[in-house]
Amino acid sequence: MDASDFDGRVQAALRPTESVVSACEVWAIRPDGGKKRRVAAIVKTDSNDTCGLVLLRYAGENNLAAVAGLPILADFTFTLAQTVSNTKARTNGLTMSVSGSGHKMTLFANSPADIQHFIHDLKAVQARTSSLKTHLDVAWLENYTDSLNKSERQAVHVSTNPFILDDFSPNPINSKTIKENWMIAKQREKEAEIVEFESLKIFTGAWNVNGYDPNQPLDKWLGADDADIFALGLQEIDLTTEIYIYGGNSKQIIWCEAIEKQLSTRESKYFRVAAKQLIGLLVVVYAKESLKSSISEVTVEAIGTGLMGLGNKGGVSCRFRVKDSYLSFVSAHLAADTSMVERRNQDYAEICKRTRFPVAAPYMNVRDYTIKNPWTSNADLNAPATSPTSPTVNTHVGLFDSE
Repeated sequence: MDASDFDGRVQAALRPTESVVSACEVWAIRPDGGKKRRVAAIVKTDSNDTCGLVLLRYAGENNLAAVAGLPILADFTFTLAQTVSNTKARTNGLTMSVSGSGHKMTLFANSPADIQHFIHDLKAVQARTSSLKTHLDVAWLENYTDSLNKSERQAVHVSTNPFILDDFSPNPINSKTIKENWMIAKQREKEAEIVEFESLKIFTGAWNVNGYDPNQPLDKWLGADDADIFALGLQEIDLTTEIYIYGGNSKQIIWCEAIEKQLSTRESKYFRVAAKQLIGLLVVVYAKESLKSSISEVTVEAIGTGLMGLGNKGGVSCRFRVKDSYLSFVSAHLAADTSMVERRNQDYAEICKRTRFPVAAPYMNVRDYTIKNPWTSNADLNAPATSPTSPTVNTHVGLFDSE
């Protein structure tokens, strides 16, 4: 297998927002002296140009899966030492000891020539990143940590109830975890006595208004009279060049007033939970007054994925708590044209990764939320759902309203 094919297999195991710089086959040395066949890869993220050393295992003949990730920042170091790999043949191997961010790993190659190019690339990346602060955001590396063990642990958890989560401890022989799992099992036995379930009707709507103000009644759009929550996403509400320079939320005010005017004609009274504008994107959520005391931890976030990170493309999101459940809504506007399938998929991944909610909750960001829940989005996908060249978009078609 040539280098390009090998790098391609590594790239296939990464997310669209990360790319492989260099990769090689190695042995990972365990503390007890045992070793596992692994692939070491230098990976770079597109979001802030930070790099990491990612270790991958073989999953079948042609697939790779990440098991560990180490950020390459100012405290990253590695040392090399020659080791006899075959006494009879008198051949020398190469041991590489890597440390950084409080973690260490030891890698071994049967021949220095096997990883010569990798070491050269690693030195170049280390020199470039030696001035980077250790507190930079490298949360993207969490996606490449212990994925196999995590899925195995989740498969044997006592609780599958998303409202009662147990401790995902990496060590199953843990008295604290055993005790908590026992308590959770007892709670599940009494679940019917201690938990109440309620149904909410949620209306989600998306509209690319192409720069127009609301000059007509919105009753045909907001037709769900008995909805408990209205989550609305608008795209291209402001197409002026001034919005890129000066910002502002004048269009948000106009549209919110129009929406509230229509909602005021209904029997139930509604209040605004949150609203957020980013250039031409707007997300706004309304709920019945009867839910006001049950809604808390309201958070909004804006992520631009367009040219220079501007918000002509991207997503604005709102996450809040209703009693003991969390709801997340994203108004997204993705790259246009049928030829931009990969860019749309990349935008989707970028919005999920960079949308981070600062308040305390079980889900820190949209990516964490989607592990247990679908990503509810009001979106202008800029792609027909039936497009044969957009498999990833088709996978998520049930989660979106497209124009």
